[in-house]
Amino acid sequence: MAEQLQPNLPELIHTTRDLATATAEDLPDLIQGERLLKAAQDFTKGTQQHLETNRLWIEYGYTLGRVLLEMEKNKGHATKKCSNTMLPHSPTLSDMGIHKMAASRWQQIAGNIADEIVQAYVEEQHQKKEPATQAALLRMVANSQNEIIRRGNAEMPGGRYSVIYADPPWSYGDDRKGLSSYGGAGTHYPTMSIDELCQLPVHQLAAENSVLFLWTTSPLLESSFEVINAWGFNYKTSFVWDKEKHNFGHYNSVRHEFLLVCTRGSYTPLAQDRKLHDSVVSIPKTDKHSEKPEEFRQIIDQIYPDGPKIELFARREVAGWESWGNEIA
Repeated sequence: MAEQLQPNLPELIHTTRDLATATAEDLPDLIQGERLLKAAQDFTKGTQQHLETNRLWIEYGYTLGRVLLEMEKNKGHATKKCSNTMLPHSPTLSDMGIHKMAASRWQQIAGNIADEIVQAYVEEQHQKKEPATQAALLRMVANSQNEIIRRGNAEMPGGRYSVIYADPPWSYGDDRKGLSSYGGAGTHYPTMSIDELCQLPVHQLAAENSVLFLWTTSPLLESSFEVINAWGFNYKTSFVWDKEKHNFGHYNSVRHEFLLVCTRGSYTPLAQDRKLHDSVVSIPKTDKHSEKPEEFRQIIDQIYPDGPKIELFARREVAGWESWGNEIA
């Protein structure tokens, strides 16, 4: 295998001169180069080529992430972020030799860290005779985005809201042994600890009589109540989202999430003719990590048709709702 990889290195080294101008047409070559260079690092350990191979891998990966982001921006809905399908009737990322999770990680890096900062980090590592790592770059992304979130706390909307809808970026400790290949939350977006979530001034946003709809998962169910209490609410009931697709878990194959319903003061739904929704809702999950079905927002609108509403940690703006979050375009 090493003999097959080594002859490609001089060609890849020459190609890096043109990476700055790479476009979507170069995507197959970028994917192949990233894959070969990642593997070549194992075979060049202990040689003079090892750090050069490492540098090239980072450059190819960063360029791959940049090109994927540009394709997503230019094609809109035709190219969904982190989706395994790039374009209608075109080869998938897997067909071209890269898993969608690996592509997503490079997108995170390219979309949040300037090229010169990445180059400076690689140079610093190489001065110490150590390789640069993708994991370290992802930690840089998380640290910078968490700082943005913390600074943004002072910029949370004013006023009081009757309905608060929140899908927090829960931290699961994504560096847990054996779980990195499953693509934990920390590889997709910056996460927040329980303490950081509790410190958010959500209680200042809540009207005297209001309701909180809070997304959580089985591993964090108990910790969720710390956040609920810190935000000034009391748990009442829950919805269960059956994702219809199985997922990794230590004790069972987890295919559901919880939408906890909590109130402050007295805010029971008043509409007498409203539909009484089932507590278990079955909707297939999408490929986008942590994306929640829009049907749940529609349920909330039907239960509470009136009053000011806000979504925390929102990814987009929705008519009739205030939105707060660092992912809003």
